[in-house]
This record gives sequence, structure tokens and C-alpha cells, in this order.
Amino acid sequence: MVYAYIRVSTKLQDQDKQKYELYDFAHAKKLMIDSIIEEVVSSRKSYRNRKLGELIENASEKDIILVTELSRLGRSIMEVMEILNQLMVKKVKLLISKNDMTIEENFQSKVMAFAFSLAADIERELISSRTREALKKVKAEGKTLGRPKGSLSKSKLDEKEQVIDLYLSKKISITSICKLLEVSPATFYNFCRNRSIDLNRYKLKDYSEKVPIIYRA
Repeated sequence: MVYAYIRVSTKLQDQDKQKYELYDFAHAKKLMIDSIIEEVVSSRKSYRNRKLGELIENASEKDIILVTELSRLGRSIMEVMEILNQLMVKKVKLLISKNDMTIEENFQSKVMAFAFSLAADIERELISSRTREALKKVKAEGKTLGRPKGSLSKSKLDEKEQVIDLYLSKKISITSICKLLEVSPATFYNFCRNRSIDLNRYKLKDYSEKVPIIYRA
């Protein structure tokens, strides 16, 4: 069995981006994904109390788990190493798309996994520290945090409205538009909704009020 594990911390984050990346990665590796495990949960929650714990428990020898990066598994080095140890004991192979790395039962994999986990952990701490310091400085200067009420959030598609209108007027499908603009359907739909772009008037065959699920396991 080949599993794809996808985790985001909040509903505001885009799961589709991870999903597309893992499908492309699996295709490059000539693998067929049998099951996708998705969850919206903080990495601060123990993996045992997440779907990941159930996945690890049910995985068998020679199974393969795909993730975009090690940080999807857990937040701390100790937790990630515990997860990797369990997978190695069960002889379950872990493939990581961002580093094109394979972790299995050998010493080299253990060393690489520890190095990447340590680097990721240090990076998170540095970002968190810089963010806290920046927020303190803003508050000390009496500035208001957050976007002004009623303002639009930034998007990858900002300044591309004319291009989008051109594609839509040419009856190019939303699926194709998303590929051309290199964004997920969720990003495209949110942008159109926030910018009051009426997709109904273009009468596209693949238009849906809900974000379409393009890939299915």
C-alpha cells in the first residue's frame, strides 16, 4: 500500500497544494497512491492522538508513506525521531517530496532524518523568536496589528485579473486556468469570490460553487 499523509494546522491553510505535490512526486517515482490521509490539526498534538498514529499502527512491512516534509509528521525532533523509529522497525518506507529523500531501515537514513529534523526545529525557533520580537516592537510603538477592517488579503493572483478575465472569456476551463497560473482551485475560487468575479456568467462546464476535487485516491 502507498499512503499520502497530508496535514495542515488550520482550515485557512491549503491542503490541495500538498496533495498536488505528492501526486506529482508519486508519478515521478512511478507509484500509485492507494489512500490519502488528510487532517487539520496542530503538530503540537501528539501523533498518537492524530490520524497519523492510526496510519502508523496499521501500516505493514513494505508499505510506503509519502509526505511533503518531515515537519508534517511532528513539531519536535524527539517526536519525529520516535515516528521514524517506529516506521523503520515495521520496515515501512517513508518518502519526502521536498528533499526527494527516502528513509528506511539503515544508518544513513537515520542520520539524514536527524539532521533535517534538527535543522527544521532550529528554523522554527528562530522564526518564532523573530516574530515575537517584531510584535513587541509594533505594540510598543502603539501601532494596530492586523489588516484594516474591510481590506482584502494578498493573493498570488493579485494583478492577474486581466489575464484571468481573458482566460475565462476564451472559455478555458478552471482546471486549465489553475494549471496555467500555478495555483490550486481553492486559491482561484477564493480570489474570484473576494474580488467579486462572477464565474456564473462565463458558463464553464467545470465551474462549481464548491471547490472541485481534481485528484481522488
